[in-house]
Amino acid sequence: MEKTIRNSEEIKEERRLQCINTAQALLKVLEAGQIDPNNVYSALKVLLARHHYI
Repeated sequence: MEKTIRNSEEIKEERRLQCINTAQALLKVLEAGQIDPNNVYSALKVLLARHHYI
C-alpha cells in the first residue's frame, strides 16, 4: 500500500513537471510567433473555464 501511494505521488510530480515544461515551450513558441495564438487561446480558455480557473 505504501509503495502504491509513493508511486502515485511520484507520477503526480512527474506529470506536474511535464506540464510546466510544456507550458514553457508553448510560451516560447507564442513569443516567437510560430503558432496561431487564436488556436491556443481557444483551447486554453475552454480548459481553464472547465476547471473554474477563469
